[in-house]
This record gives sequence, C-alpha cells and structure tokens, in this order.
Amino acid sequence: MAQVVLDGCFPPDGRTGLVVILRAWCDESGTDVNSPWITMAAWVSEPTRWKLLTRRWKRILKGPPAVREAHAASMEARQGDFRGWTKGEVEAFRLKLCEQIDRHVRFGVAISVNRIDYERVVLPILPAPGQHAFSAWRDP
Repeated sequence: MAQVVLDGCFPPDGRTGLVVILRAWCDESGTDVNSPWITMAAWVSEPTRWKLLTRRWKRILKGPPAVREAHAASMEARQGDFRGWTKGEVEAFRLKLCEQIDRHVRFGVAISVNRIDYERVVLPILPAPGQHAFSAWRDP
C-alpha cells in the first residue's frame, strides 16, 4: 500500500505526479523491557479529513460518559476512565471510534520488530537526541 501511495506522489518516470500533504497519528507498543516485540503504527489522512475525525473523536470522548482519552490498555483492563464499564459498554465505545476511523482515515500502516534485533542493529546507529533530522528523536 505504501508503495502505491509513493508511486502516485513520485512516479518512477519523474515527469508526472501529485504532491500530497498528509497528517498522521503514530503510537508505539511493546516498548517496556519485558516485550519481545516493538510495534509502531499510524493512521494517515489528508488534513481536512483529519480535522473532521478530530471533531467527531472529541464528541465521542465527551460522552456520556465522558472519557479523557481512548487508551486501548485502559479500555481492555477497564481501568481509569473505563472503571465500572461492562465489556459490552467498552466494545460499543470502541466501535464508535472505529467507525470514525473507517470514515475519515485513508490508510493505516504498522511495523513490528524483534526487540533483540532492534537493540543489536538499530540502537548503535541512532543519532543522539537533538542531532536527528526532526530534532525530537527519543528512543524507547
């Protein structure tokens, strides 16, 4: 999927194409030392669609019942804002959010890497904080 998107923006012939501005929300999982895998995932869409998603997402969070954030671990464990919720209530809430993602997001991407391989191959070559191209690199 990513290659199709890139080929549409920067076709191999170098003569035609479309420059696209996208916005993404990224999150990681498995960065605790006990996890054998590290995963990074993102939802990607155009800014106008993202704005609609953000509005609808906030509306769902306002409830009732009101929730500060839709944190998957809290939902799964029914802790924090989800304390006292039934499994069915959590699933109905999650479905509302997923419907908005389906409606407003163009595509999602995810990658998982083995922690041992990551620490052996990637960590030794990472730039120091502040020396990264985005100046915000923070390793797990």
